[in-house]
Amino acid sequence: MVGELRKRYPDNTIAGSKHAGSQRANCRVASYGCDITLMGRDILDPGKALHGCLVHPLHYANQLINAWNQIQKENQAPAVLLKVLVYRGLPSPVHDPKPYARNQAQKDDWQRDARVAVTLRPLKYRYQRTVSGQKATDINGVPIVTGKDEKGIDVLCALAVMRDRAALEQCKNRDRLLV
Repeated sequence: MVGELRKRYPDNTIAGSKHAGSQRANCRVASYGCDITLMGRDILDPGKALHGCLVHPLHYANQLINAWNQIQKENQAPAVLLKVLVYRGLPSPVHDPKPYARNQAQKDDWQRDARVAVTLRPLKYRYQRTVSGQKATDINGVPIVTGKDEKGIDVLCALAVMRDRAALEQCKNRDRLLV
């Protein structure tokens, strides 16, 4: 869509819509992947496995931009999606090889569109401990995992929002950041 708009309106002006004559607003969407997926699953299909109801970040961002444009007044610039920043946890290839492979495949698929940038941060694993505090292992010598958490991913997303916000304020243009 961005390429089509750029070809049609190279001077950055949108014509032939309720926004005729107004400048477009370039938008970036920052997404904390886990929150969107959990919310979608809890609302639409609470019994489904989490990996089976993953929300494609580009589709989500496009829907967000479309909704934004629907509520804009006639003299306000319509939004055009420029960038989607995605922040996700990365499972361990040792402890969770299938989720790790799925995660990598999803990242590759999503980044086929140049507007999508995925940042992965390794999950923090908790281990069963022996009385001496060492990691307990199974009969094959593999540490026994008792849980895993996403640590710092929400902070990475928040920092990206703050960086983009500061950059937008310096530019003093019509660009927008949607989270």
